[in-house]
Amino acid sequence: MSSSVILVNDDGTANLLMGSADIGQGSETILSQIAAEGLGIDLKDITVTAADTKFTPYDTGTFASSQTYVGGNAVFLAVKDAREKIIKALARLYGVNEENIIFEKRRFVIRPSNGNLELTFKEAISKITFGQRGVIIIGSSSYKAEEAPPPFAVCWAKVSVDMITGSVSLKHIIEAVDVGKAINPELVEGQVQGGVSMGVGYAMMEQIEIDKKTKKVLSSDLLHYEVPLTLDMPEIHVYIADGYEPTGPFGAKSVGELSTVPVAAAIAIAISNATGEEIKEIPITHSYIARGCSI
Repeated sequence: MSSSVILVNDDGTANLLMGSADIGQGSETILSQIAAEGLGIDLKDITVTAADTKFTPYDTGTFASSQTYVGGNAVFLAVKDAREKIIKALARLYGVNEENIIFEKRRFVIRPSNGNLELTFKEAISKITFGQRGVIIIGSSSYKAEEAPPPFAVCWAKVSVDMITGSVSLKHIIEAVDVGKAINPELVEGQVQGGVSMGVGYAMMEQIEIDKKTKKVLSSDLLHYEVPLTLDMPEIHVYIADGYEPTGPFGAKSVGELSTVPVAAAIAIAISNATGEEIKEIPITHSYIARGCSI
């Protein structure tokens, strides 16, 4: 579950308060974009306060690739609540029914008896804030997911294998993802690249070693627990499918952990095709390949 509050300022900017935490995936940017698009203002006009228990509403946490879909829907609904309050205030100001006011193409269109009147978001806020009856606009909402639309990913890996040493060189990894509508394609691509790098480590390097006698963990630091470095990474090509999820904010679905899932399997299949041997365990080390190739 996620909650969000939109406080609209008298200059037409807005403060977005949300309980969700940005742990590097770029959720503050994504959720700000959702708020800005929903209000019809620029991204620079959104100020974010996130994961501050003194000010922000409740959020169950940043996990399960939930921020864009769950947090995004909370922001989307809070923005909708703010727009509805603006329409109500404009209807009272202009003496028309609320049904005669719509929000489209980033403008409030008022349809009085003598013709249409169009106001930008900032113009509308100025009218209702500094009018005869000043109005404060605060939109709020909570969202608890009743749907769980799955994202999808497919991955291809190209490798070369030294049949004498068992050394594997990763050449290319291509991953295509269906995340609904990509709110921010650059951030989606970055998340997929990060997920691929995690998948490479999972497939080729990362292994917990335990002393059989003492049961002590031997790979307790980054010297003994290998993770991929920049020079270990192959060329990564990301393809974002053009999709739309009707239950998501502006058609978006989740993306975070999705990209890691198929990588190890793709690498294992590529190595199996190169060596003719079935890969039955990970990490796929040099010695494992050498043993499998009967060297």
